[in-house]
Amino acid sequence: MLLLLSGFLDALDGALARVTGRATVFGGILDSIVDRCSEAIILAAIILANYCDTLLGLYAMIASFMVSYLRARGEAAGVKMEGVGFYERAERLLTIAVAGFLDLLWLGIAVVAILSTLTVLQRLYHLWRYLHYRSS
Repeated sequence: MLLLLSGFLDALDGALARVTGRATVFGGILDSIVDRCSEAIILAAIILANYCDTLLGLYAMIASFMVSYLRARGEAAGVKMEGVGFYERAERLLTIAVAGFLDLLWLGIAVVAILSTLTVLQRLYHLWRYLHYRSS
């Protein structure tokens, strides 16, 4: 329940900042840092509690971080990355929450690992196409 509440509040704070005109570049950076830290803590807790295989958990963590990293790198290179990839943070948190309710965290972590990897490949392909055709 706390995981779902956290995800909801995370979405709400950004929306409120934009609506009230208080969104800043630094606020966006701080939000991203907090998102990565909270995701790392969640995955580390699952790994340390032995709810999934250690290597699988670490792979899921790395793949999930690469999804966010590629978005940041793409945007820094001037590439529109919003909406690229079907498995972002909200979907990852929802997967983990549902898997936890079903007492299948190992399966949830496997899904996070696989779908995060597919999203990384989607984003890499998007970046390659954009940058390849822009330089041609």
